[in-house]
Parts: sequence; structure tokens; C-alpha cells
Amino acid sequence: MNRRDEEIYKHLMERYKFHWDANQYYRTNHDENLEYYRGYRNAAKYPLIYNENFNRILPIIYTILSRYMDQLYQSANIVSVRPRKSRDVERAKAIEGVLNFQLESLNNIDTQGGSYLTMMNWFFNALTFGKGIVKAYWRKEERISPKRTALPIPKFDSMNNFMGYDTLDYIDQEMQICYDGPYVEVMHNKLFLPHPEYKDIQKMPQVFCVYRRTIDEIKKMADKGIYKNLNELGVEGLGGASNYSMDSREAFLKSLEIEQTFQTEDSNSKFRSPEIDVVEAYGKAILKDEPYEVGSGYKIKGREEEIIAHIGNHRTLLSLQRNPYGIRPFFDMGNYIHPELYWDLGMVELTKGVQEQVNNLANLRIQNVIMLINPMLKVQAHADIDPEALVPKPDGVIPVDDMDDVQYLAQPDYHSNTFLEQEKFYESTIQDITGMYPYNMGQTPQRQERVGVVYSIQSMGEARAKLMLMSSDYLGIRPLLKYMMVLNTMHLPSGFEYRVGSYDAPNFGQLFGNDIHPDFDFAARYTSMEPALGKQARAERLVQMAALWKDNPWINQYQWNKTLMDLMDVREADYLLKTEQQFQQEQQQMAKMQMMAEQMKQAYETQGKLKVSQQDFQEASILNKQQAEYDMALEALKAVAK
Repeated sequence: MNRRDEEIYKHLMERYKFHWDANQYYRTNHDENLEYYRGYRNAAKYPLIYNENFNRILPIIYTILSRYMDQLYQSANIVSVRPRKSRDVERAKAIEGVLNFQLESLNNIDTQGGSYLTMMNWFFNALTFGKGIVKAYWRKEERISPKRTALPIPKFDSMNNFMGYDTLDYIDQEMQICYDGPYVEVMHNKLFLPHPEYKDIQKMPQVFCVYRRTIDEIKKMADKGIYKNLNELGVEGLGGASNYSMDSREAFLKSLEIEQTFQTEDSNSKFRSPEIDVVEAYGKAILKDEPYEVGSGYKIKGREEEIIAHIGNHRTLLSLQRNPYGIRPFFDMGNYIHPELYWDLGMVELTKGVQEQVNNLANLRIQNVIMLINPMLKVQAHADIDPEALVPKPDGVIPVDDMDDVQYLAQPDYHSNTFLEQEKFYESTIQDITGMYPYNMGQTPQRQERVGVVYSIQSMGEARAKLMLMSSDYLGIRPLLKYMMVLNTMHLPSGFEYRVGSYDAPNFGQLFGNDIHPDFDFAARYTSMEPALGKQARAERLVQMAALWKDNPWINQYQWNKTLMDLMDVREADYLLKTEQQFQQEQQQMAKMQMMAEQMKQAYETQGKLKVSQQDFQEASILNKQQAEYDMALEALKAVAK
């Protein structure tokens, strides 16, 4: 490393250590939340005969997650794009088609599932652990893969006459581009190191993330000229800020402990490349010495620039460059927002105290019930009774000298009412925290309420879910889509072909130079999240009003039909309905076609009249000629007669 790189390396490692220590409280909470999500209870901590877990929060998390995914993936198109300027009206549909096409095949190189799996993991982390974080970047991957080519082979007969061609399939191994597009990976929360005193990633002084990479991968990056200083890298893992040989192991240690698996690091082998940590840093740094003075004569070394740095094995600076996009590629969404710190609150964090009491109470109740079902006997210590006679048998007889020698040990059910009261209290507490009541969970409560009461209860839960979904859309999905368009502006080739339409009738389009820019408004498609009863009632009322509202000039027909389709959960509503612009274009085309038809009719009639007049003229000329010839012949006859 040169002097500047060494100074920046030391500065970044100091900040990395600070960020690691500052986020220790969240990693501790994350480990504890993982225990409650997994349903793990350490038997050494509880002096109970039974140590079962009765997970009440897991079904709620997956119920809300299913609502999210159902709302977002109602059709193949999950992105909506709106233009900001009049010249981009036609381009907006093309940009929308490109983004939907890219999301459909997102990450289809090392993982499957497209954007569905990515979004599900993103939402899951936000709901469960309070924060979901993704990183987006452009990935172009070339790999040696088979390529099949059909070769024409000329065919001749026995007389050496050419008879045509046969086809021979030739298979070769070639270097081919197997992925070239935006790539989005869900970060592990414990390996993402923000500044906890900032809510916005873009405003943080620095932000770090830790990866596990092989030496072979780093060597390939060095061969491309991206990484440097490989001679200072080292092979053995060197822990940076944790107590482990690799900070990246922090992601799995708690799960290995819960599952009671054998914890060991992969041993080095001459048949595979060793793994080391790579720290990726984003922040601001002064790269050029251009000093300037402030009011009191204080000198600043230079102006800050947005940088990207990679540190290998916590030993050396692998790369240092200016951020070419001007935006940090991390995008997050939260669940229950923390008012001051970065890490928000997940559902497990809010309910784990109640979950602990539910587990304790239920285990005590099990112990009490088992004692009631399996009665115990009191036996005098000096009673001369065969122990086998004390084993309960049908029609069994126990010989005793005194009737008081053997008695039942009665276990009164002290806790039945107390248990039911406490259980109901804990359940209602969890429901109030999460907003998921039995009606929202698809359950039939013991108490049957009126329709209005059920609608009110459902409205509360659905409003909470809609709040979190819309927050995720505005805070996470929309910035991600805008950044994907920034990546497209930088890397997408002119003339890029994309697919639109349904699977049965696909269409294709192309995107060219001036069309590719991020100055659009992006959003995720989802219909109105309302209780089923409310949506059904509103839809029925709108259908009843159809006779009055249909073709009413004072009613926006497009919005009325769209509202009706949303309430009925009609998929592809945006594609079934015609916008006002499309309707006007069709009206103009119809008017133009009518004018053309009228012009053609008039031209035909005029041409027909011309044809008729010409025919009459020809007939009149012939008649006149015949009449003249007749008159001449008559005059000749008269002259001969004289």
C-alpha cells in the first residue's frame, strides 16, 4: 500500500471497529429474537419438568407476510411507472416493461425464484427482526457453458449428385454471458454495520458490510484490475472486530448453537481455495489535497467525495474508488419504527416478553394436568405391602392391614380458571401489538359478533398491515426501483429487447439511448387492503349504483370501474381498463376512419356520376351520328325520286 492508501485503510478500520461495537446491542437482540422465532428454550434456565414452546408469533408473521406477497404479486407485473415530463409519456410504458422483465428474472444465476424470493426474504427480515436490508448492483457473469450449433452437411447420391443437406448438431464449450443485469441480494442484518444514530443510510458518515469470499474470487478480481495489494492479503483468517477468526461467522453462530451442531471452521485443504473476510465500506473521504480555509483561518485538507473501498482479511486495502453512481446501493424497510435509532422493532422483539410468560404458564399447566390424569398414592412408610400391588390395574386389589395405609393423593385443579384468564390476557396482548385478530387470521372466534363489529375489528388489523406495506413501498421498494433504473442508465445497451404481455401472447419491445434515464416515478402495484366484508359491501353498493352512474357525464367512468375492480380483487385491472389518453386516441382513430370512409364514399359516388355522364355522352353521340346518316340517306332517296 502507498502512503495515502495506508492512511485511508487505518481510518476505515478504526471506523469499522466503532461500528461493530456500536451495533453490538442489536446483534444481542437479534440472537435472542432468533431463539423465540425458532422456539428454542434452554432447559438449564427453567426448573420445570416440561419445557415446551408454544409459538404464538410465528403464525402471525407468516399471515402478514402472505398478505404482503398476495398484494404485491397479483400479476406478472409488479411495477408501475409514471412520467414526470410530457416527452416521457410514451417512454414510461417501455421503462415499466423493462423493469418488470428484469424483476421476473432477477438473480437467476445462483438462486431461483426471481424477485419473488428476494421480496419475501426482504419482508421477512423486516417483520421478524425489525429491519430488512438489500444491496443492489449490476452483475455481469461469464462462464464456460455448452453451446449447441446446427451444422449443414451436404448430401450426395451414389453418382456424386448433390441431394441437399443433412443437419449435424455440434456441441462446444464456450465462454458465454450467463447473467447481465441488476442483482439484488438480501443482507444478513448482523453483517450490516450502519451508524445507529442515523436513520438514513445515505446520510451516514460510513456504512460497512462483511462478506465471506475465497482467495480464488479475489484473484479473479485482481486479474481484471479491480483489486490490488494481494501480496499483503495473507491466507489465514484474521478477525477484525469480533472474537472469532472471521467476522462473517457471526451470521451463523447463534443458529449453530440453537441446533446444537458441531461448530468448527472449514479446514484448509490443498484442493480448495481458503476463505477470508472482505469488508466493503461506503462513505466520504478526502482523496485530493486541495486545501481551503473557513472563516476563522482553519484549513481543511480538501473536499469530501463519495467512495467505495474494499478491505481484504482486515489487513490491506484491496480497492479504493469514487462511487460512480452517487448513491449507496443499500435499501432498507422497517416494521415498527424506532423514533431515534436506526434499528427498528420487529414483531418478535415486541412480543417475546409475553411469549415467555405464555410458555411458562403453559408448561406449568401441563404439569398440573398430567398429575390430575395420573393419580398418585400415599402409602405409609412401614406398611408391609408388595410394591407391585400399588401399580393401578383393572379390578386390582391392594391388601392392607389398616384402611389408612393407602390413600389417593388428591391434586386439586387450582389453576384452571387462572390459566384460562391469563392465557386470554396474553393472547389479547399479542393481538393488540400485532393488529392480527382471529377474524384476520382466518379463525372463527368463540364469540360470534355482528357484521358491523367484525368489520371494525378487521379494519383495525388491515389498516395496520396496509400501513406497514405502504411504508415498505415508499421507504424501500421505490428507492430500489429508481436505483435499478440508474444502473440501467449506466450499463443497459441501446436497443435492449424486453418482453411484455401475458405468457400466452407475449410481445417484445426495444429501448434506445434517450429513453433510458431514471427521471420517472416508480411504485409497486397492489390493490386496496380492506377487510373482506368491507370490500364486499362496497362492491355491492357500487354495483347497485351502476344504473345511475353508467355513462353519467359527471362521473369519472375510468376511476369508477377501477375502484370496482380493485374491490373485487380483479387481477390486471390496469391492463383491462383503458386510460383517458388511450380512449381519446381510439376516438380520434375512429373519427379519422369515419372521415376516410366518407371521403371514399364521396369519391366513389363522384366517379360513378362521371362514368354515367360519360356513358350518356357516348350514347348520344352514336344516336346523333345515326340520325345524321339517316337524314343523309333520306335526302338521297328524295333526290333520286325527283
